[in-house]
Formats: sequence, C-alpha cells, structure tokens
Amino acid sequence: MKTHVQTENQDNSNFQHLQSIMLSKRSAYYVKSESSSNPVSAEIAKEIFDEIDTEMLRLGYVMSAHLKLSLKQLSEESLIEEAKSLIYTLSEAKGDLNNFVTLHANFPYTAQDRSYHDNRAGVIFSHIFGLNAKPTSLQVKLPCGCSFDDQLFDLSMFNACPVCQHQVEGLSDNVEGEEQGTVEFSLNDNIVKLSNVGLASKADLFEVFGNLLASSTSVTAFDKEFVKQVIIAFKEEALEYIPVSIAHKEQLCFLTGVISEHLPDAIELMRHKFKTYTDVLRLAAYLSGFDVSLEACKKIRFKLSRKQRKLVMTLLDRHMLMEDMIRRRGLFLALGRYLHVGAESNKHPHAAHAFNVLRNDPKSIKTFNSKKEALLMDAMGVQQTPKGTIPKRDVEIHLHNTSLKVTIGDTVGDKTLKNLLAICSEKHESAESSEKLATDLKERGEAFTALVSLLSSRPGEFARNIDLMLRIGDALGDDYTESVINALEKSVVQELKISQLFQLRAYFNSRVVNEGYRYFIPKGNRAKLFYLEEDKRDSLSQANANKVSLCLLAEINKRLSQKESLGTVYIDPALKNIVLPLSMRSMASSLSLYPRGSRIPLEKDADILRMFMYWKGEVDFDLSAKALDESWNTMKDIGYWTYWDCDPEDTYSDWSQDEWARFSGDIQDAPLGAAECIDINIKKCADMGIRYVVMFVNIFSGGKFEDYNAFVGVMERKDAKVGELFEPSSVSQKLDLVGESKGCVPLILDVQDMSYFVCDMDSSTRADGLNSSTESKKMINIAKSTEAMSRTNPTMYDLALANAVARGQRVTLVDKPIEEIVNDEVVRHEIDFRFDMDFAMQLDTVMGKWLVD
Repeated sequence: MKTHVQTENQDNSNFQHLQSIMLSKRSAYYVKSESSSNPVSAEIAKEIFDEIDTEMLRLGYVMSAHLKLSLKQLSEESLIEEAKSLIYTLSEAKGDLNNFVTLHANFPYTAQDRSYHDNRAGVIFSHIFGLNAKPTSLQVKLPCGCSFDDQLFDLSMFNACPVCQHQVEGLSDNVEGEEQGTVEFSLNDNIVKLSNVGLASKADLFEVFGNLLASSTSVTAFDKEFVKQVIIAFKEEALEYIPVSIAHKEQLCFLTGVISEHLPDAIELMRHKFKTYTDVLRLAAYLSGFDVSLEACKKIRFKLSRKQRKLVMTLLDRHMLMEDMIRRRGLFLALGRYLHVGAESNKHPHAAHAFNVLRNDPKSIKTFNSKKEALLMDAMGVQQTPKGTIPKRDVEIHLHNTSLKVTIGDTVGDKTLKNLLAICSEKHESAESSEKLATDLKERGEAFTALVSLLSSRPGEFARNIDLMLRIGDALGDDYTESVINALEKSVVQELKISQLFQLRAYFNSRVVNEGYRYFIPKGNRAKLFYLEEDKRDSLSQANANKVSLCLLAEINKRLSQKESLGTVYIDPALKNIVLPLSMRSMASSLSLYPRGSRIPLEKDADILRMFMYWKGEVDFDLSAKALDESWNTMKDIGYWTYWDCDPEDTYSDWSQDEWARFSGDIQDAPLGAAECIDINIKKCADMGIRYVVMFVNIFSGGKFEDYNAFVGVMERKDAKVGELFEPSSVSQKLDLVGESKGCVPLILDVQDMSYFVCDMDSSTRADGLNSSTESKKMINIAKSTEAMSRTNPTMYDLALANAVARGQRVTLVDKPIEEIVNDEVVRHEIDFRFDMDFAMQLDTVMGKWLVD
C-alpha cells in the first residue's frame, strides 16, 4: 500500500511552492487537480485515505473534513498524485525526508562523553607523533584513512568516523527519504502536536497574493517567490487581484519586474504607479538579477533586454525629484552609462537632462537632507568641519539654570546627524556674553522653527527625527518642545501610515526608560545587529512622551472608528507575546512564521527541548548553545569542544549534578546529510539558576548558509528516552538557514517562562572557527536585544485592543459569550470577532488589511 502515498522527490514546480506557503500561512493545502466526473471508488479511496491519515499522524497532522471531501472528488490517478504531493509538502515543512543521523548513533543514550573525548584525543596524538599501537591489538582502518585499536570505539554506535568525524562508506547510515518518527502514540509517552490541515481554495491563494502586495511593510523573500509563482501559474487571471495601491515600493518594483518577465503585454498596468527615480532604479536592479532593496548593491552590472531597456527609459523620462538620484549617484551613473541616455536625448529629453545634471553639475541639485542638516546644525549651534564631521567631546552646559552633560558627536543612525544633541557651553560673566547668548539662542530658535516646518512637509522624516527635535526643544525651552508636538498633531500625524503610528507609539511608551544600551537592525535581506554598550541620549520627560503617545493614539482611534463595527470582540491575552509584523524582509522561511522578538510558549509538560540542525554537504556545520543567568552572565557552554562528564555506567536518566544539556557529537563532513542535536534539560537548567539558553549555529570553515541545504529547529519532548531521534510530530519550529552569513542565532530559550524568543539573527559573515564561546559577547548582545524587542515593540495585542476600543461594542478577554442584565433580563452576546492565535498566525492578513489605511 505504500506505493500510494510514498513521498518522492518533487520537481520545483510552481504549485509546490504555492502549496508550501499556503500550509505555512493558512495551515491549509491547495488542491491543484480538478474534480472528476468519474471520482475514485469508495473502496480504493478508503485504502488511500488510511495511508494518508497514518502518514499525516506520523508527521503531526490531521486532515480536515473539507480537505478530505475535496480529495474524494478526484479521479484515482489525481488522488494518488495529490496524496504524494500533500505528504511531501508536510514532510518538507517538518524537516522529514532528510538523512537525520548524528555522530553517536544511539543518542541520547550515548553522547559526547569523557571516554569518547579521551580516546579520540589519544588516537589523534598517536597519528601526530607517529606512535603505533601495540602489536597484539587489532587495528581498524576506515576509508577516510583513520586507523585505531578496535577496542577504543564500537563502530556500530557511530554514523561517521569517530576520529576525523567524516562520513565514510560502510559506516554512515543513509535514511534519506525513509520514514522517521512514531505512529503508535499509545506507546509513545511523548509530546505530540497535531495540527489540522484545511482546504485552501484558489480564492484563498489570491487573497494571500493580494495581501502581500497591499502590505505597507516589507515581506520575506519566500513571500516574494510566492507572488512570482502566482503570476507564472495563473498569468492574466492573477492581474485582477493586484491592489489598486501598492504602498511598499519594493513590492511594487518586484511585481513590475515579474510582470515584465512573464507577462510583458500587461506592463502598462504598472507604469503609472512609479513616482520616483529610485523606484525605477529598483526595477532595473531586479531585472538585472539584483535585490530591489538596493542595500547590498554597491555596484550593479545592469543587463536588460531591449524591451526592458525601453521600459526603464520611458519611466525615467518624467519630471521627478532629482534628489533621489543624488542619494545613489554611483548606481544612477552606472545605469545611465548602460542605457546610453545621452544618445536618447531626442526620444527621452527629460531623462537625458536629469542624467546630464547628475553627471556634470550635481551640486546644483538641492536636496531635502542638505536643508535639514543645515537647519539642524544651526538649531544646535554646532559648526560643521570641512569634511562634515563633528569632533567628539564632552561639554558642560549651563542653560536656564539647568546643568547637564552631553557628548558632541554622539551619533546613531543617520551618520553624524541623526539623534545628535549638542549645545555649546556658555559662561555668564558679563553683559556682553549674556547678550551674545541671547542672540545665539534667538538664532537657534529661528533655525529650530524652520527645521520643524521643513520636516512637517515630509511626515516620514518628521517621525524619524521627532525624538531628536524634542531633545533639542527641551534644551531651547518649553515653547519649542510644544511647537514640535503641535506640528505633529496638526499636520503630520494625519499623513503617517497606521503601521507607523503603532510603531512610533510603542517607541515613545518605552522611551523614558533607559535600558543602558541601544541596538539597531539595519535594513537588509538578513538581520545583523548593531549594538551600543551605552545609551548616551538625553532623556525625554515623561510628560512629553505621554503627549506624543496620546496624540498618536487619538489618530489611531479616529481612523479605526471610521471602519465597520466588530460587534462583541474577544481578545486573547496571549497576543501580548506576538510582535506586530512591521519588518519581515530579513526573516527566513519557517514552519510557523513569527515576527522577530515574539515569545512562543512551550508545552507545560515539556521536560526536554531538543535543538537540532541538519545540513548536507562536504562542509563542517556546528551546533552549540550558551546558558545565561538572569543578569545575562555566561554560566555554561555546550558544543563540539565540551563533553558529558559521566560515569561509564550512567544511563540517560542519570543526569550529573552540573549537567544541563547533552550534545550528540560533531560531524565535520556530511556528503550524505547529517544532524547535530543538543538536549536541554529544562528542570535542571531551572535548578541551576540558568535563565536563558541561546542557540547558535555556524559553518566552521568554508562557504555560506545560502550555499547549502540546511535548517534548524526544536522538538519538545516529555521523555527523550521514548520515541526516535527525530520525531516530526514533536517539532514545534523549524527554519531554514539562508543568506551570506556563517553564523546565526535562531532562537533563545527562556527557562523560567517556559517559552522561547524568535530571533533568526545573523552573527557573523566572514570568520571561520566560530562557536558559542568565541561569539559569546555577540550572542549575549543579540539575546538582550531580542528580549527587549518582546517588551518594547508593538504587539498583536496592541492592534487588537485599538480595534476593539474603536470598533467593538463589547470586549472580553475570556473566550465565551458575554452576559449582561438589561431591563432585569439576562442578555447573551455571542462573540462576533476573535482576536486569537489563529488571527495572529495569518500575518499576510494582518499586514495587508489590518495595518493599512
């Protein structure tokens, strides 16, 4: 019977990607086959569905009635095809079908202990110093070239050479494509997570497609590929679901590029949506095989077809702000040379003129930033040096009888200007100096007023600089601070996107608390943390922070109250743990996609958290972990350089006093594919005072993540002695290792709270030989920053509460009908709308409908 649903390698078809992302976003499967007039017989259908159900249970899934009913309408041939595709999609999501073998074949019963460590070291030293074994001993020689006494290692307990740790013929298991996991759950006293798989219709697929394009925030690379595959699969039909307004420019340029490649006759649909020169540059970059974000594009070798060149030239031949071209002058000049813009001056005069000015007279282009910087310097009374830098020095300020110490040159973000606060020192020794001070203050005040007016013309810039303006205003006087808040209330807040309102409000709600450090995640395809050991910004008063927060809240309530009523609303308090998806660009594809900083609870009866990593290739991937206390101090590390210090007679249940984790062993070369695991004993960690466990994966030498098939994840186990090494049904999270990095922190376990933080942040891009010990400082900084995100970033609960207050008639935090007494009678109000975890998991809906105006 296995022939019916046995998984097999699927081609990288359009529909395979669509099915994978619908499973991730809707927990549903898209049936691509059409219903048949001659459906499969009941007898054969029962046989096939029995196999499907068994396979799905093994993987941790059950089939919904709607999906089963849809599959029953297919012919026998189509049903078998869909069954194979369904199981393949589910297996891929959980990380099944791979050669999931560890160095120690009997892990966790055998692990990297002292005995193995000493024996391996002895063999290596013998080889180095030319020491031969005793003549009476039997020598084992493996194909890798390693030889050793046959009494040292029981080769039946290893999946790779125990000395060089390379996979070798005749020793390494190869279970790729074979079933793993336990189906007899009655015999498996372990945690089994069963997820219901529903039916995804074509309408559902197009809904996700439209939501991703309508989002005002960035989306993942996996989402972009989904959009592309929808266009390829459904062609003109998909065009009907493109939203009228595409707020995010990267989505606009990516979509236009896809249409240009696959539906060139429909390109007119997109022309009018381009408003800036940067949009056109993004499009040209995509068509040339580069990323539309332009963040990693220092140089672009443009390569366009004749039709694409014509499209780009037409889009450039418009009256648009030339300051866009100054920001990326080098890339625009390269594009102009490639397009031979000068030779096209008759056909495209505006484009030719713009590039001529950019090339020959760039200083004539007055930019918004140059005006802002000049006013900012005048408002602070700081003179720029010829090179545009500001010397860093501490100065004492005596202004309005208030003394404070600031650092000139305290720069974060916008090079030398953003978040810079400096007031020149003045002494009140004479009437002349007092008069000079008054004149200086007046000039600064005038410059500050002009700065507020200028930034008000661009709401996004105002929002990015409001913290700085409030700090400068505090130094100049209360009237200036009030002018910032008045400008925000009267002319700026109405123009901000609702996603920006939530983000800015969360920022000011936590702004008055100084964490003692600062962190930034610059825009890019992968998240890389910039961490500052100190926060040198001057504090904001609680009163001013509250004024800004209330102004933003009032605007949020005003906009939401204009939408349709939600009736009786339920809000799940667990939404406080899920961060709003305001920047998803750098997130890797995963089993369950959560925004970075979200806190995901573990099952209450989980005793063991098994961290795992899989890769395939002739390269050394390493898995390690770092244990931290409440104050972020390192307590323990575990990885290839540590070992289980135990008695040879110990069993798995005999955890030694200081043993908090167990490592499966290091494999340094895996052409067949291999895994490494770390079992975290949650109770022992708590008893030892361990608060956080930071997971770290890296390539020890050679290559980058994007060069290999690799992923990481966690299994929640009640009893690690029961079941198999890899139990798909216990996998609670799995995410791909992608990008140009060589090190990544996927998640952080909070032992005390029985949860883990979603991190997915890169640690290193170049260095070899890394582990959780060498990367200790970076890992701690990443962990602290991720934990801070969970407390300070806006959450799904904030979104739900704002909508409930503005649009709900009644609100409850308990998922049951509300009863109230009206005219001495009990009136029962059923729940009309639920803000629950199902709502939170549909990130595309949140981004495309709830976080747009």
